[in-house]
Amino acid sequence: MESVTELFRSLLQNVPHADRGDRVILNCPACGDTRKRGGFLWTQSPDGLQGFRYHCFNAGCEFERATGWEPGSKIGFRVRHLYELLGGNPVDLIKAQPIVTDHSHKKQQIFVPTAFPEMTLPSHFVPLIDVYEDPKYEPHIQYLMDRYPVFIDYLHRFWVSDKMLDRIILDYRYDGKITGWLGRKIVGNDGARFLTRKVKNFFPGMDLLKLSPKYVMVMESPFDALLLRGVASMGSSIPPVLEQALANSSRIPILLPDRAKGIEAYMKVAQNRKWPIWVPPKGYKDVGDYLRDRGLLNTIMEIVDAVEAGKATHIHAKMELRIHGL
Repeated sequence: MESVTELFRSLLQNVPHADRGDRVILNCPACGDTRKRGGFLWTQSPDGLQGFRYHCFNAGCEFERATGWEPGSKIGFRVRHLYELLGGNPVDLIKAQPIVTDHSHKKQQIFVPTAFPEMTLPSHFVPLIDVYEDPKYEPHIQYLMDRYPVFIDYLHRFWVSDKMLDRIILDYRYDGKITGWLGRKIVGNDGARFLTRKVKNFFPGMDLLKLSPKYVMVMESPFDALLLRGVASMGSSIPPVLEQALANSSRIPILLPDRAKGIEAYMKVAQNRKWPIWVPPKGYKDVGDYLRDRGLLNTIMEIVDAVEAGKATHIHAKMELRIHGL
């Protein structure tokens, strides 16, 4: 099996370039370069294994800050993105060196399922779209409208039950098949705020990781993930299976934690993985709260603009929280 460096070398055979022995120069594929400002520098470890560094000399290019890979290191999202820009399939990199997650100082390969069994919903669940005109379900419709009016376009994903009238139910799906559900309390303060059932190792939105857009947003709430076509961690941390699934994907994760206690878990993953992280401004508790005020499209554009401008890193997040607090 070819190493990561060998895969890049093979890919360069299909790209106009100039070979300078220990380095290769080419038009950078990320910034419209026509003056061969991009360059690979081949490196070698003491045991003879080869790695590389890639850098573009064009000011403002995303690779003005160098990226690269060394034997034994993790394959970062910038390396995968560079491979894709050069015409390769990032999945080949994953096959060349599976990404390993380190937990409790023991390296273990995290298995990520690529298919999930379908789950049958309880027989007393009724599609909200079939009964939305019934007055007793008015609180459920009102909750969705208050949360964000565009939810009206997703009525086919919500359910109600006369046994759980104080809750609105969101189904979970993978490739169109139901894999679980979340019952969110909307009336009263007694009992658990959330009730959920799902198949093992599934997280809402995981099927979107197979798609081709550049970014995928990761947040705590399945409701917000539905609107933003993202992935929900269903808590203030990113479980190992979900972290591995995100790392295996060719898409770049943008982490969107709640502005609340527990944010450190998201921050740690962002720092370790070098993934973008965006924290809502002071006064907003989470991205859902922010998009209700700013609008869905504006919110998406602001987050992506911050990432593209290099202003959505764990350093920026730390500074934001240090200056303004939670």
